[in-house]
Amino acid sequence: MTSKLVKVKDLSVSFNNDGNIVDVLKNVNFEIEQGTCLCLVGESGSGKSLSAYSIVDLLPKKAFIKSGKIKFNGIYLTDLDEKEKQKIRGNQIGFIFQEPLSALNPLFTVGKQIEECLKLHTKLNKQERYKKVISLLKKVQIDNPEVRFNAYPHELSGGQRQRVCIAMALANKCKLLIADEPTTALDVSVQKEILDLIKQLQTENNLAVLFITHDFSVVEEMAQYVAVMKKGEIVEQGGLRKVLDAAENAYTKKLLNSMPGKQDYLEESSSNENILKIKNLNKAFKSKTSIFKSMKIKAVDNISFNLSAKQTLAIVGESGSGKSTLVRCITRLITSDYGEINFLGTDLAKAKSKQLRNARREMQMIFQDPLDSLNPRMRIFDSVAEGLIAYNVMPKDEIRPYLEKIFTDCKLNPSDLDRLPSDFSGGQRQRVCIAKAIAMKPKLLIADEAVSALDLSVQKTVLGLLNELKDKYNLSILFITHDLRVVKEIADSVIVMQNGKIVEQGVTKQLFNNPNNDYTIKLLKAIPGDF
Repeated sequence: MTSKLVKVKDLSVSFNNDGNIVDVLKNVNFEIEQGTCLCLVGESGSGKSLSAYSIVDLLPKKAFIKSGKIKFNGIYLTDLDEKEKQKIRGNQIGFIFQEPLSALNPLFTVGKQIEECLKLHTKLNKQERYKKVISLLKKVQIDNPEVRFNAYPHELSGGQRQRVCIAMALANKCKLLIADEPTTALDVSVQKEILDLIKQLQTENNLAVLFITHDFSVVEEMAQYVAVMKKGEIVEQGGLRKVLDAAENAYTKKLLNSMPGKQDYLEESSSNENILKIKNLNKAFKSKTSIFKSMKIKAVDNISFNLSAKQTLAIVGESGSGKSTLVRCITRLITSDYGEINFLGTDLAKAKSKQLRNARREMQMIFQDPLDSLNPRMRIFDSVAEGLIAYNVMPKDEIRPYLEKIFTDCKLNPSDLDRLPSDFSGGQRQRVCIAKAIAMKPKLLIADEAVSALDLSVQKTVLGLLNELKDKYNLSILFITHDLRVVKEIADSVIVMQNGKIVEQGVTKQLFNNPNNDYTIKLLKAIPGDF
């Protein structure tokens, strides 16, 4: 019989905002058995992370446990003082955070940081600690552990940094592992490696895992039990198959329906009119290997493709594949070494400043983080109207009614024009950025990881909006992403990039069902859950 390692009963957490008490968690109940994984799933602000951090009282300064009990390994943690909690925190309970760079100190080598965990909680001498760290690095499948011991966090890839964080969490043979969105910022193939590693370590060490995520595909991959959270409450919980196959709560059903890649493939564009023609495009960067030596890295290596009217072409690949560099070359944010960028009959690779200015009005960009695209001190109207005024698109007295129509088309309220960016959610801000781009009446829309930072339900809404606007405004879309599931929702054609080269391209349905390249097959197999 499996034992209940963690029992959270009637947990309520509140914030004290200068005397104003706000309840954020309300009567949360869940249990975790030894050797099993419970996934807490929900959108941003649902209370997932707060529930997990309450277990060892790692709450924000203004937050406090209002009521309830938390029992871990037979001990009521809510009754312990801070010193007693510290003995458990990082020793019996390990943590993996979403962004490993923020969890690791940039001034110390990764080996020293793992060693510090052993120094705090064990009586091992220096030599024994070193051997233990090397053993942990091997366990989490870090190559050349003796060399990596002396590496700084910035010298490792995102996946390697996350493996280091897992090694730190397991340094003292913890019983409970809390993983807070540990794969959200990672490429799909690296994500699979990390998920597989956590499952392997869970089995080997009989770990209980509390896994926090907004993605039901990851839930399907990891969980034995699921708890769905909304606005600080658990609205549904149970065994994995019960929740996935027979969900009862409307919110759970909404999240399940938001999983990308579940709909039919889009129709391929039938237009013969080419908006963009890229021919033999190249871009290399110099990278120093020592004080006296450098080497050339080809970020864009002899790329050629066409984009036709009303087509959505997805460019897919992992970090470092050359996707973003390619887009920067196309928009002339950086200058390519050679090759053609024919946009609406003008070769942008050779274009003068006036030609570039005119071309850039016809190609608009949507970026990953909408906050970076909007001035926090400016009203939305002033931000969105900037381009219209700069290009003298229309008389100033016509701008307001024109933008009100655009905002309505983008599922926004016309009165939103008078608000500030801070007044909106992430999904609303991204819709504002789409409206800002559409307002310029472009022929080409370039979306660079435009939905990767959004919750899945918000992501689905934004993707649906882009499909609607493409038809309404006769747009062509160049969609940059590392998530192949999203490609099925938005693109009729795909280009797969690796190491600066196109390794495969074609119609989405054909490429997904009959991939020819090993790298494409690897990316498709790495998609979590039942795709």
